[in-house]
Amino acid sequence: MKKLCSILILVILGIGLSFQSCNKNKSNVKLENKADSVNYAWGVYWGESYKSELSKLPEIDYNVLLKNFKNYLFSDGEYMSLQDAENVMSEFFPKYNDMVKDETGQTKMTPGVDYDKNDISAAMGTFSADNVKNGFADMPCGFNKDMFYYGFEASLKGTKAALDPTKASSIIDAYSEEVRAAQMTAEAEVKDNNEEYLANNKTKEGMITTESGLQYRVIRQGSGAKPTAESTVKVHYTGTLTDGTKFDSSYDRGTPAEFPVNGVILGWQEGLQLMPVGSKYEFVIPPELGYGSRDLGSIPPNSILLFEVELLGIVK
Repeated sequence: MKKLCSILILVILGIGLSFQSCNKNKSNVKLENKADSVNYAWGVYWGESYKSELSKLPEIDYNVLLKNFKNYLFSDGEYMSLQDAENVMSEFFPKYNDMVKDETGQTKMTPGVDYDKNDISAAMGTFSADNVKNGFADMPCGFNKDMFYYGFEASLKGTKAALDPTKASSIIDAYSEEVRAAQMTAEAEVKDNNEEYLANNKTKEGMITTESGLQYRVIRQGSGAKPTAESTVKVHYTGTLTDGTKFDSSYDRGTPAEFPVNGVILGWQEGLQLMPVGSKYEFVIPPELGYGSRDLGSIPPNSILLFEVELLGIVK
């Protein structure tokens, strides 16, 4: 339900995305560095988006929305819980589809449809704050909740802001371009390192490189049947990164894994079909046969994956 409601509120709003106590109604904010400016600018943009999109809804109380947004964001004071907000929103959105415009252009609920403006305002504040927490937590320049809130509040209330919407937008654009450029540089460096690693690794004794780029080495050769793409197999395995960091191990869990061959990453699909039952192989899987540019937390984007895989049997 949380995922559904989060998606719905983002659709309506048309936007994606150690604390110390302070006066979060501060005026005359001073932006002392780039991080301050970026966070404040994002707050202004978020507020401008709300003013535009929430004007389409009937009787949204900005004070209630801001109170819940602020208190949820800072985990301080009273606010509607995320679970309660989910319940309110799940009831509200079907009703939202029944809203109509009257002759003056104002949005009204269809006759007979109940609507509690305090509840929906509070729920939107909570959901927005939750989306902000999740969407901005990993900003490269750091997420400054205070600066974000100052910009959001000033924009939503229409009070004098340290940045006007045009300036805020230009700061966001410039920062986004910096982040993209840094990401491209980092990706190029990772690609160069990967190519060097794979080139050196393929020269190791017993290492075989297939046409796809998969590298493997036979640790123990079994004598059983080989699985096909349609097989379900039972395996023990350990997965590590090139720096030796272990990210997964069925041995550590004490239970072999069972899965369809065609349901795993391409490097595993190819490698498993080379193995007779009873074999133990080492797989060296380049990113394009693994998880590519996805960030899985324990597995960074564009990672080479190293596995020791023991094929225990073909289940079916």
